[in-house]
Amino acid sequence: MAPATVGKTTDRSVLGTMVDFVHMTYHILPEHGWGQSDLLALEAKLAASPRRVTRPARGGFFPDQKTTELLEARGQGGRTGFDFT
Repeated sequence: MAPATVGKTTDRSVLGTMVDFVHMTYHILPEHGWGQSDLLALEAKLAASPRRVTRPARGGFFPDQKTTELLEARGQGGRTGFDFT
């Protein structure tokens, strides 16, 4: 797996999206005692949530579809490299 790099963003709407995901999490996960199946359900719901970035040319997208598209373009066939099992 390649090392991750952190840098300055060119579009601050990404931060807004992450904050939106945190707020959505409070409404999706049970208040107490959540487990692996709850996290998988959360992942699916967040991935299917439409996102819109501020740059008009980039428009809106669904994270689950865009992630697969970007990984396939990099030759990774939709695989993230993360093992969630």
